Formats: sequence, C-alpha cells, structure tokens
Amino acid sequence: MKKLISIFLVIATVVCAVPFAVTAEDSALPFTDVKAEYWFYDAVKYTYEEGIFKGVDAEGKVFAPAKNMTRAELVMTLFQLTGVAKDGYMGETGFSDVSAKSWMSYAVKWASEKGYVSGVGNGKFNPQGNITRQEFACILYRFAKDYYLTEDVDAKVLAEFPDVDTVASWAKTSLEWAADAAIVSGVKLPDGSSVVSPKGTTTRAQAAQMLMTFIKLFDGESADGKVNRQLVFKVKNTAYTEPKNIIYMIGDGMGFNVIEAAENVYHDSLYMNKLAMNYIPYLTHQTTYSATNNITDSAAGGTALATGYKTANGAIAVDATNRSDEYKSVLKLAAEKGMDTGVVVTKTVTDATPAAYTANAYQRGDTEDIAADQIALLADGTLDVLMGGGDGDFAPSDYEGTDINFITKKKELPNVTTPVLGLFDYSSMDTYDEALPTLAEMTDRAIELLSENENGFFLMVEGSQIDSYNHDNELDGATHEVYEFDKAVAVALEFAVNNPDTMIVITADHETGGLYIPMDPTPANINRGSTYTSGGHTERAVPVYALGAGVEEALDGILENTDIAAYVASLLGEEDFGIKSEHRTFIDETNKSVIIDANDFAEATENGIKVSYDVQHTDLVIPLDALTDKTADIKNARAVHIEITNTGDKRVPVPTLTLEETEDCIPHHEYISPGETVTMAYIIHHALWYDNMLNDITVISLGYGSGAYAEFEIGNIYITDRPVEY
Repeated sequence: MKKLISIFLVIATVVCAVPFAVTAEDSALPFTDVKAEYWFYDAVKYTYEEGIFKGVDAEGKVFAPAKNMTRAELVMTLFQLTGVAKDGYMGETGFSDVSAKSWMSYAVKWASEKGYVSGVGNGKFNPQGNITRQEFACILYRFAKDYYLTEDVDAKVLAEFPDVDTVASWAKTSLEWAADAAIVSGVKLPDGSSVVSPKGTTTRAQAAQMLMTFIKLFDGESADGKVNRQLVFKVKNTAYTEPKNIIYMIGDGMGFNVIEAAENVYHDSLYMNKLAMNYIPYLTHQTTYSATNNITDSAAGGTALATGYKTANGAIAVDATNRSDEYKSVLKLAAEKGMDTGVVVTKTVTDATPAAYTANAYQRGDTEDIAADQIALLADGTLDVLMGGGDGDFAPSDYEGTDINFITKKKELPNVTTPVLGLFDYSSMDTYDEALPTLAEMTDRAIELLSENENGFFLMVEGSQIDSYNHDNELDGATHEVYEFDKAVAVALEFAVNNPDTMIVITADHETGGLYIPMDPTPANINRGSTYTSGGHTERAVPVYALGAGVEEALDGILENTDIAAYVASLLGEEDFGIKSEHRTFIDETNKSVIIDANDFAEATENGIKVSYDVQHTDLVIPLDALTDKTADIKNARAVHIEITNTGDKRVPVPTLTLEETEDCIPHHEYISPGETVTMAYIIHHALWYDNMLNDITVISLGYGSGAYAEFEIGNIYITDRPVEY
C-alpha cells in the first residue's frame, strides 16, 4: 500500500510511571513534570515548540503526561497546528455544551465546520470526555485526507485483531487506515495477545508522540521555499472575509492535462509532490468558445474573462460584428471604485490577454493602439502597474513627460514606485534567463505596491508562455511555464492567507495542444507517454480554481468564461455585467424512463441512470426526438454538459458524445478516477449553432465506439443556450 503515515511510531502499550517532582531546571521545557530522560520528552518538547501543546494549569508549568486527553484538547491542538487566526471561527459552535464564550469554542467550531469532528448526540459535543482511540484515529484521518491520498489501505491489519467487531461503524475506515499505518497499534493483554481497544483512552504523553510523528509527515517545502505546511494549512483553514483585493490569474493555454503533467515532471521539487494551485480547496471548470467559433483565440478568450462578453476571434474588448462597441473590463471597473490595479505577464504587455484588460482594439495585432491605450491608463491613474515583455512596442516618447516610472532591469524592481511600466525584454521574456525577474518576483512586487491602497486592489497575472510551448508541442517547456506560473500562485496564496479579505481565481483562456497524458501518469512515464494532438487551440474546457469568501456558491455548477468576469464585477458592486447563458436541465425524474427504455444496459438509480459499458454495449442512446418538449425552445445551443460518476474500480477514459453519428464533441477531461464525479463539457461545433438545431437532431449518443469496459452513473444532462450577440 501507499503508506502515507508509514513512519508513525508504535505507541507504547505500557506507560512508564511518571514522577511529578521534577523541577523546571531539570528540563528545557517549562513543565515541572517532564524530564529529559522520560520516553516522551522529545515529543512533548517538539509539540510545545510548535505551539501545539501547552500546560494544563494557569501558569503553564504542568503538562500532566499521564492524564487522559480530552476531545476538546485534541481539536485545540489540531487548530493550533493550522496556524490560522481564531477570529474567523468565533461565535456559536452549534453544540449546547460548548458556549461561544468557552476557551475551546473557536477550535470546536472550526473542527465541526471542517467535518473533522461530530457530536455525541442530542446536540452535544462532550468537550471534557476522554478521547478514545477510535475517535483519535477518526479525527486524524479526516484531517489527513484533506491534504493527501488516504485510500490505498490494507484492511487485513485491523481485521486481525480479535475485538475488531467492537469498532464503531463510523470509525471502521479510519481505524483501518490508522492500524495499517501503525498509528494505532495493538494493546497487549496479560496472556500476550493484542487487541485494538477502540474505546480505550489516550494519555497526553501518548498523544504528543503520535502528533509529533504526524506533524513531521508534513515537514519540508518546495524547492524554491515558497510552499510548506504552514502555507498549505492556512490555505485550507483560513476564514476568508468579504473580498477587498482581487487576484485574477490566467495560465494561457493551460488545460487540465498540462497541469497534471507539470506536477509529475516537477514531482520532487514540489511540497509533498503537489503544485500550489492544487492545494486550493475549490476546483471546477469553464468553457471557452468564442462568439463565432467553438475554438477561441486568446483575444476573444481574454475579452470574455475581462469583460463578461464573448466576441469574435481576434477582437480586443469590442463587439463581434462591427467592433464599434467597446466593453469595459473588470480592471477598469475596479479603478472606478478607487482600487489600485495592475497587470503582470511574461509575453509582451500588448499581447491579447493583457490587452483585453487594458485596451479596446479592432484586432489583437493593433499593438500600437493597444500600447497607446495602456500608456493613457497609466498616466490617468486607472492602471498602476504594468510589467512583462514588449519593450519593442513602446517608444520613449510614449511615456516621457508623464509620471510613469519606466524600468527595464530586475535590480530596479525593489525600489520602483507607481505608476510603473516595467518592460524587461524587447519581446516576450525569456523565462529561463536568471537575469530577468520571474513571474513570481513581478507578482510579489506588484502586490506590495498595490496593497498600499486602503480601498484594495485588482491584479491580473498571466503565465503567458504555457501557450507558446504547447503550440510547439514542447512538453518540457510547457511544464516549465506551469511550474513558474505556480510559483506566482504561491505568492498570491501567501498574501491571501495573511489578508483574508482577498479573492483569488485561477483559470485559462483556452487549452492549447490537445495534450493527452498516460491514463496513470507518473514522473517516470509522463514524458514518453504523453502526446499532443494539435498544434493549436482546442475546445476543451479548462480548470477554475477559486479561493475566498463565498466562491464555492458563486462559482458553483456549469461555468462559462464570461461568468467569471460577471462574478468579479459583482464583487465590485456591478450586478449587470456581460451577457449570461442559460443552462437547461435535460433529464429529470419524469423522463429518465425514455432513456432507459432505449438502452437495455441502463437502469434507473436514485441519483440518475446507471450505465455499464462493454464491447457489446458501447453507446448510450439519448433519443432527442422523444424529448422535444425539452428542446423546442433552445434556440442557440452551444454545449452539452453531462454529469458523470465513475462507479467502477479503475480509472477510465471519458466517453465521447456524438450528434447524429456525424459530429463528435471532445470532452474536457480524458480520464475519470473511481468514485470521481465530474460534469463533462462537450462543445457543439459552431456550424450547428443557432436556428434551434436540436429539433433537427433525433439522437445523441455517449460511448466509446471501439468498445471498452466502464461503469458510470449519469446524473443529469444540461444544454447551454446562449443569446445571439450579433
């Protein structure tokens, strides 16, 4: 098994007698009852220095190693481990026996909200109750799986104990994990046999030993020192407040697969082998098609993310028809609200995505006009920071005579003040050149400058050259750019956990390269097993990571790129921003039977329709002609979204959606893991948009074509209907 906690020490089954006449001079600790030669001394010292364990008396001089640990004490130690401020968890706990004014209230409230603890019944928490071995295992297990994989467990280890039947049903999975990892070992009986003793108690000395080993599992940091357990714990546990600062991060051309590839390529350089962005609790996806094509370019994709409007490929923040209507970006909206604003990129600052936030242009190639717009914004205070490449797009006459501070050298970055125009390369920046500032360094300095505004700030950061290397089908370069982008993500996360009134959203303008990676990617096979299927952009949906107060509710469900701009605008007090699509529910309890009747290998479940694919049954047929009442009023269908749960026991490719056996729609994921639920986004080809095309299609099918074995549950099908914009 993958032993995630494999180095846990076996807890002594016989606790030594502990004398209590020790003086403070006998130990480096303040505790009078802990001496250097005691077996638990190092554990107590470690947990004390980490700020996790304290004394039980008012003076903090008594550790009480033989005292049984209580439920309240354990949740308090775990809360202190996170390092977050208690202010965000003050108030009513939801338990009648833990008042809002009690010493442990914030820790109990935190642990309950995170799902690490539950009550003992009748609305009570029982804070002074002794923590049992199965409760201890349960709480550690729930905490651990918030950060690491805990699935691959050998249940036989627990099953070998003769008293396994006394384990509570709610604790069995946790104790299987804890026993297999030697967190909870057997208690020896006088006859030499061992029992698991799930209801036995844990002393504070034993708890210190267990927690020391547990915490040391989280030790370490990323190779660049930007990510460590302190940051990760704070990211997951900080109580975020109403956003004042907005950090909008875009990986140009960054799809799901290049992220997973980068995590494997840089496996040994990452904290616990994970990218910083993958520690963000909330992840969903968004579709990227433009107003005129199912595959967007960066201009239309950037415009949608910046303004909430879809436009034609090539257009910068203007309408798709005559391109005379100019759209306001969220950056300009933020400036109107008195916020400082900034843009940081590694390509030229006049490139499509930064231009969408800072300019309006008929074509993305109108770099002279785009540069003029950007200079005007810097000069009038709308834009405070603009950094990246593109010195060749500007002339000294553009900024001479203004208050703009122009810099070109990395060494100038620490001392520059706003408004700043930093152009560090003639064209796109060479991100391998150590003489140039990294994206993370530019992001860090931009945040320092912008955060001086008491009204808050808006910052757009682009990892621009993920796209460039994907275009060239150079996986090494693409993963390097993701890695560099992720360092900037870590900088943003560090700011957010220390300034909880910050919202971060991380996404992409589109996917580039149609990258496929191995079904079970590893650091060893990621390079030789990965294949690009395109040298251009694709219609695949892209990830959306979000951190901040309310993001889970605001960005829940099916998203389009325009929805993100609309959400950011709502944080700035603008509710009417951009054009939204409608997502129509296609399957419900009244018509599930229509699909089941058409497929003899499908059956109804409580949550949807169960489908078992094999070589005989490869296509689930969805008869649209029998569901015309559901499709008749959909005039401008753009995408089909299907909620799929992998109910099998292995990772499998996602099925392909076919319209009338003539048009395949490419999904946004390539594989689904066992137990994983995803809502697939299948983009309809733009030739089939408009004119109520669903009335002309009698069947859509979902399957593998060549035959495969997979088990899925189809939860729902949604059709995206979008207003005609031109």
